[in-house]
Amino acid sequence: MSVRYRSRSRTNLFLVLMLSLLCTLLIGFGVFLFFRGGIDRNEIQRIYQVEGLDPAAKIGRLPGSENVGQPASETDFVYQLNTAPSFTRNGKDGELMIGNPAVNQYLMVVEIRLEGSESVCYQSQFIAPNQYIEKASLKLIPGSPGAYPATAYINAVDPQTLDLVGTLETPVTVTIQE
Repeated sequence: MSVRYRSRSRTNLFLVLMLSLLCTLLIGFGVFLFFRGGIDRNEIQRIYQVEGLDPAAKIGRLPGSENVGQPASETDFVYQLNTAPSFTRNGKDGELMIGNPAVNQYLMVVEIRLEGSESVCYQSQFIAPNQYIEKASLKLIPGSPGAYPATAYINAVDPQTLDLVGTLETPVTVTIQE
C-alpha cells in the first residue's frame, strides 16, 4: 500500500499569504484609527477654523488631564475647567485650565462672573474642540486679596452659524493672592 501526498501549488500558498497580510494590515489600520479617534491631534479640523479663535488656546489635550470619552449623544457637551483658579495680585497667570476636548462638536466660550456682579472678570474667545487654555489673566480684578465666589458660564457655539447652542453654569472660587 502506498501513501500519496498532495502537493500544494505555490500559487495557492502565495494567495493565502497575501490575503493574510492584507487582513492584518486592515485590522491594524482600524485599531490605529480607533485609538486615535480619527482626529489629527496636532491640528484643528477645518470646520472649527473660524475667525475669533482665542490666541491663548493651544492645540491638543489639557496637560495632566485624562483622555475624555465620547459624549453620550450628539447634543452632549464635555468640558474641562479648574473650579478654584488662583491669580496673582494683579490678576495675571491664573491657572484656568479650560479644555474643549476633541470629542465635542461645538466651539466653546467661557465667561467668569463674580457672584453678585454682572461684570465679566474673564471671557475667552472661541475655543475649538482639541484646544485648551492653561493660563489666563482677569479683565476685572476684585478689590483685595482673598477668595471670591463666582460662576463660570460655558457656552457651546455652533461652528457653522456661530449661534449659541446652550450654556452650562459651574460654580468656581476665584482666589487673588496677596
